[in-house]
Amino acid sequence: MIETLVVLSSLFLGAPAEPAPRPRLVVLVVVDQMRADYLDRFAPLFGGGLLRFRQDGVRFTGERHLHATTATGPGHATIATGAHPARHGIVSNVIPAAEPGAFRAVALDASRRNLNRDAAGASPDDLLATALGDWIKAADSRSRVVALSFKTRAAVMLGGKHPDACAYVDTTTGEFTTSSYYAEELPAWLARFNREQPASAHFGKVWEPRVSDERFQAVGATADDMPFEGRFGLEDTSDRTFPHTMDEVGDLTFAPFGDERILALAAAALDEFQLGQDDAPDLLAISLSAADYIGHAYGPDSREMADYYAWLDAGLGELLDAAARAAPPPRVLFVLTADHGVSPIVEHLLAQGVDAGRIRPATIVGAVDTALDELFGAEDWVFGAEPDVYLDGRVVARRGLDARLVQDAAAHAAKSVHGIRDAFPRHRLLEGDATVPAAFLRSFNGTRSGDVVLAFENHFHFDYLDVAPYVKANHMTRHDYDQRVPVVFLGGGLPASIRNEPFATIDIAPTLAAALGVAAPDGVDGAAVALAPGEEER
Repeated sequence: MIETLVVLSSLFLGAPAEPAPRPRLVVLVVVDQMRADYLDRFAPLFGGGLLRFRQDGVRFTGERHLHATTATGPGHATIATGAHPARHGIVSNVIPAAEPGAFRAVALDASRRNLNRDAAGASPDDLLATALGDWIKAADSRSRVVALSFKTRAAVMLGGKHPDACAYVDTTTGEFTTSSYYAEELPAWLARFNREQPASAHFGKVWEPRVSDERFQAVGATADDMPFEGRFGLEDTSDRTFPHTMDEVGDLTFAPFGDERILALAAAALDEFQLGQDDAPDLLAISLSAADYIGHAYGPDSREMADYYAWLDAGLGELLDAAARAAPPPRVLFVLTADHGVSPIVEHLLAQGVDAGRIRPATIVGAVDTALDELFGAEDWVFGAEPDVYLDGRVVARRGLDARLVQDAAAHAAKSVHGIRDAFPRHRLLEGDATVPAAFLRSFNGTRSGDVVLAFENHFHFDYLDVAPYVKANHMTRHDYDQRVPVVFLGGGLPASIRNEPFATIDIAPTLAAALGVAAPDGVDGAAVALAPGEEER
């Protein structure tokens, strides 16, 4: 009788539901400089990929970076490793060089060579933590990991230690390349792409707006001809308005065409590596850099920025379709995020009565040098601000001074500069001083960070116009406009939802690992977040 009841019960109630199959391909899309609010602000322009992320994805509304120095290198490394800069070591876009008193760009490696021509290459040696791609390959040696970007440091950080491919753009030739760290010769599929879709194919193209005047106004874009916008000096008007013509490689980075090439390369990689087509988990990680260059040059309120996102909406739609052709959609899990945000152009804020400003690194260096000269005698005390203030330890040692006292004096001097809210001496961060805001502790690495860490006032940032005249709008602070970035998961059989809860970018890699059934290593700062009810039962 009992057996009969059990049989009848199973007939009426059905057998226990099988856990949903895990995705076999993660496509990680990092849009350089995409603020969280852009998904809503530019929504009237969407009808393709970004619309699908908004409508069909698992979207977190409390998303943000938790570190203070919000820049390309730290942001990409944090997304890829699930660790704060304090742990993964990418504290800024530059770090101290081996020779005292100098800096070098992260990921660039003079001991390696690029494979398209004889030039200094790149490697992930600066990255002190393993990344999602490394965890995937440790779990299954058949897995494939591919990282692509215009920017070298973005591709290198996303790829981790041992990707199957890591490609970035040679800014001199416009070719996609990789370095001798990753391969002995330029991979055939990259060489073929360079031949069939060279950068020069875009020369002569004109970036005309695809968005109408009415729709520009609907999303709050400013007039086309706005003072201080453009790729060149503040007073230069030669590249301030549409249309923008592509005459050389550098032009592509300030137009959607640069990212069009990245998305085309991503589609080629799906085919070349047959991503998502077997039962081994794969990762395709791409970073779209044109968004950053356009945002720096024209600002977040410009027509160029709005038009870029209308273009990106279409481009991501094509990538979603390409992935669906490569593997059944439930097998593919997309995630959309960004490495940092951006503040509006300073001069536009000032015109609105907002206290804002650019602070030249030389101003900080001068203020600290002068103060230390008065206290301890004339020396070249500071060798740079990037953005931390780095003191010359050789001078401090030669003078026989207590480094803590010198750091305290330097911090006090830095705080005298208008636009600097606070300054923290190195010894307080080394000690984990609880009175130092946590974002700065998360950004601080004892080997690579400076001697004074700066906290900027709202809408104040470093001025790099002398060396990079296109940087009209900037980031690198802990304010919301820099820390808040989108985090949206799409596909993988997940039902659409809006999650009104905190989600830190350190949680992205562990969450993706869990979705794939891959173990994250001990010591990551983030944690896996369940994306759908019952997901933890997979």
